[in-house]
Amino acid sequence: MKLVYQDHSGIVFHRKQDFDYVSHFHSAVEIAVFLKGSCTVLHGKERTVLHGGDVFIAFPNQIHGYEDSGNMEGYLLIVPVRACQEDDRSTLMTSQPVQPYLKAGMWESEGIFSLLEMARQDRERVTPTVMQGYVRLIVSKLLMMLQLEGVSTGTDEALRAVLRYLNSHYAQPVTRKEIAQAVGFNESYISHIFSDTLKTTIPEYINSLRVYDAQEQLRTTRLPVTRIASDLGFGSIRNFNRVFQKETGMTPSAYRSLKQD
Repeated sequence: MKLVYQDHSGIVFHRKQDFDYVSHFHSAVEIAVFLKGSCTVLHGKERTVLHGGDVFIAFPNQIHGYEDSGNMEGYLLIVPVRACQEDDRSTLMTSQPVQPYLKAGMWESEGIFSLLEMARQDRERVTPTVMQGYVRLIVSKLLMMLQLEGVSTGTDEALRAVLRYLNSHYAQPVTRKEIAQAVGFNESYISHIFSDTLKTTIPEYINSLRVYDAQEQLRTTRLPVTRIASDLGFGSIRNFNRVFQKETGMTPSAYRSLKQD
């Protein structure tokens, strides 16, 4: 399972024509407003085909991704929790949507599309404060339309600490004990966070980071495959090939040939 953690420090706002992106998660709220076409949205272990007129909302630390979006057009809005209104911050960190999308006809009357268009037209000429005002209003309106259920907030600090550590040390041979010592949390608790919140294990997540890095190097450099495997901590070329093929469905050499042609 390929899984990427992202760290968003500011607001991301784009009008896009291609939404395809591997499964990922971050501490921000992500909103995809689909205008036309179709797209397969990954949320948790589910896959849902959404169409023009639908909206997808991923809460902080919820795994999501996009596939088969070649004919999809729409808006992508990623907002750090701290940029949202105070009441919405609490909602985002203590709950999650029962169903992370709104179908066509459920949200248009709230003027969200008009707000998105205004934000797009004004983003080059208004202050960051005004832009944040647009974003806050869009997020608030969408949250009011979602059916929410509560989640535990106790794991958030530990999860972020572990993710920060792994994002800096994934190429090294780290152990669960070393991770626990570095972040100051119990080993069993850390394992529970991954299995319960992210639906994966620490070794699987580390492999996802390593393979994601390896793909970038295979696309953009001429480094030998053996060098890439060694630098990313795979131990042996055999292990690298096995993990890479499990994650991508092809060998590293085949991937390089396909992506560099």
